[in-house]
Amino acid sequence: METTKTKFQALLSEIESLLEDIKNAYQKNYSEKIQRCVWFMVLIAAVFLLINIIFASPYGIFLLYGIIYAPEIVILLYLLHKKFNKGNVKYADSSELERKICAAKDEFGEYPDVVNYLDKTSEGVQAIITEKKRITNVVVTISFVLILIAAIFTLVRVINYDNKHSGYIDKFDAVLGINSNTPLARILPFKTEVADSIKLPTGKIDLFYESRWYTQLEIGTPNLIYADDYNPVNDSYLLTITDQNGNPIPKLPVFYFDSFSERVSASLRYGGENETLQLFLSIKDNQDNLRYVVEKI
Repeated sequence: METTKTKFQALLSEIESLLEDIKNAYQKNYSEKIQRCVWFMVLIAAVFLLINIIFASPYGIFLLYGIIYAPEIVILLYLLHKKFNKGNVKYADSSELERKICAAKDEFGEYPDVVNYLDKTSEGVQAIITEKKRITNVVVTISFVLILIAAIFTLVRVINYDNKHSGYIDKFDAVLGINSNTPLARILPFKTEVADSIKLPTGKIDLFYESRWYTQLEIGTPNLIYADDYNPVNDSYLLTITDQNGNPIPKLPVFYFDSFSERVSASLRYGGENETLQLFLSIKDNQDNLRYVVEKI
């Protein structure tokens, strides 16, 4: 009898140890499951945010900031992954425990109390496994719903933005009688002198409009003529649109460019669609009275 009791106690110790391992195996609770998923959810959120910025925002320049800060985002995701995913994941495996329980029933089946205990232990194991599966299902379902909502929201924003701005551009084209590939105006220089040894050509420059990402004006920069073998490397210039007397036109932006720029954009940062359209019409209708000045800076 003592031998049987000793053997049962040894087997019971193994069963309890295996049961404890199953309880502590991944995932013990909702917190552990969420922590394991957080870096992935941050990554998905970053992807949808980037899509919104690129395809559904008038501020496409933020794409540049996205590129600049991309390394920081990658590092953040890596740190989140390391913080919440330390070591190898140990998943619950009840096969060894179930084998031990079956062996114990075979060996100690003549003892009702022992069988009753083993049955309850087996039921407890199944309850633990079921709870772990439920945690996984709940977290995965909520994550999927959140991703689906974000995807639908992003898709609606992109479609609405495209439709809105397609109509916006069509309106500008219709009213102005041109498109963004056709010069809005062609402007003569107010003076051809820029600085020592630097002169402008006497011909006109083209002024274009662009209204998809910003409301912008764009110029084809003047082909500067250099005398006395002047070297233009790293020179920077400021171009201002003026009236016939050289006075800057209010509300028009200035253009900064270097020696090798071919076309340069500048954003209008005021007013709404109608005011911008009126300004473009005024430029188009009064282009013969406009001039431009280039200064070396």
